[in-house]
Amino acid sequence: MGIARRVAKNTGVLFLGNVLCRVFSVLIFAYLARVIGDVGLGKYAFAVSFVTIFFMTTDMGIGTLAVREVAEDESRAGKYLGNIGLMRVGLSIIGFIIICLAIGILNCPAETKLIIYILGGSYFFLALSDGFKWCFQAFQKFEYSALLNIIQNISLLIFGFPILLLDYGLVGFVIIHFFVSILYLFFTLLFVIKRFARPKFEIDIPFWKELGRKSIPFMTLIVIAILFVNLDNIMLSRIAGDAVTGWYSASAKLAHFLKTLPVYFATALFPVLVNLHKSESKGFIYIFNKSSQYMLMIGIPLAVGTTILTDKIILLIYGGKFVNSIPVLKILIWTIPLVFIQSICIQALVSINRERNITYITGTGLVVTVVLYFILIPKLKHIGVSLSVFSGDLLITLWGFIYLSKVKEGITLFSTQTFKIIFASIIMGMFLYLGRNFNLFLCIGAGVAIYILLLLLFKGVSKEDWEMIKRIRTAS
Repeated sequence: MGIARRVAKNTGVLFLGNVLCRVFSVLIFAYLARVIGDVGLGKYAFAVSFVTIFFMTTDMGIGTLAVREVAEDESRAGKYLGNIGLMRVGLSIIGFIIICLAIGILNCPAETKLIIYILGGSYFFLALSDGFKWCFQAFQKFEYSALLNIIQNISLLIFGFPILLLDYGLVGFVIIHFFVSILYLFFTLLFVIKRFARPKFEIDIPFWKELGRKSIPFMTLIVIAILFVNLDNIMLSRIAGDAVTGWYSASAKLAHFLKTLPVYFATALFPVLVNLHKSESKGFIYIFNKSSQYMLMIGIPLAVGTTILTDKIILLIYGGKFVNSIPVLKILIWTIPLVFIQSICIQALVSINRERNITYITGTGLVVTVVLYFILIPKLKHIGVSLSVFSGDLLITLWGFIYLSKVKEGITLFSTQTFKIIFASIIMGMFLYLGRNFNLFLCIGAGVAIYILLLLLFKGVSKEDWEMIKRIRTAS
């Protein structure tokens, strides 16, 4: 299978499967918000972020390293699966113990503590699953990852909705989450053993040390990413309270849903970039430039359209109790085109072994964001968090792209096509603003149609793009 078709197939599988899962996730989250209100949603957001941060030590970047090593030599799969699996068990136990110790001294209501304990158990099994799931990416068989996510989210949907309808509340919902996580681990192991390689479980201390040494740049990067995504809810909850955290998390959930879209493309692109870096530099540059253009082609009009229709979107999904979430989404939506480019840049830099540079860039972005949290949250609360997140993403994206363009001569972002995309998005936005009082779905449909027509009229899609689209259709 050619490079374009391989990327297209893997991206298509990841995109369709995971978008379906994210839609289920948003539906569950929206109904949960309507049932438990802004205060309850704030508690849930805080608990999830708290548990996620303490479980970040279970990854250590070993999975990302394993993808690169096994993608180069698939015969290594069994050894990596067995050793990483055992390392994950130990790290997950440590992570859960740390959560139990931390929650004992945490000044929060008893219900919140109970929710954190249950979610801690749930994340224990999810962390074990991740110790094997990287195998799908290494073998470029992303359909299994998508299928696992579908199983997880459909299970939450099937069992979570009745629990909420029967008024078991947030505690009942997280108990369901716990059992679904066990199911997720079972199917992960089943797919890995039956379809790829049987893990060779062994305690190879020298190998563990070597994995740990090589994965330090990846571990640091993952820790920074997890802190960047989760510190907002924790700091907002401690400074401004659960209700304000609920307003923010409602919009942040939607923004996070959109932020994950380029991750699927970048994930499918990573093994390809690794191979191109070793064999064909011009191909590497071509694939990156085309990928970044496609990301902008989606990200910019998405940000413009959402900004204009934010009030309708929030009221439809969450209801009138979450009107304070509207200004948050208007700000966070502009992180979308930034993250679209950022994700491609990060994967490109990792593929050429520049993990340390990414760590420095993202680490600086995290420090700037946290400093802004302390400055802006006491004054602007949920708006302050939103502005802080946007500023951090802007810094990381610009710095990452500038550095990559210096390392790989020929990398570019601003082309004639980019300006055509921006111009088409602005005109589409003008039409949406004039028709903003119409039905939301009518506005979305009209906006998409207008943007596509303008893109074709301005020749924002080149002949090469049409060829790529044909390959994608064939690969699909």
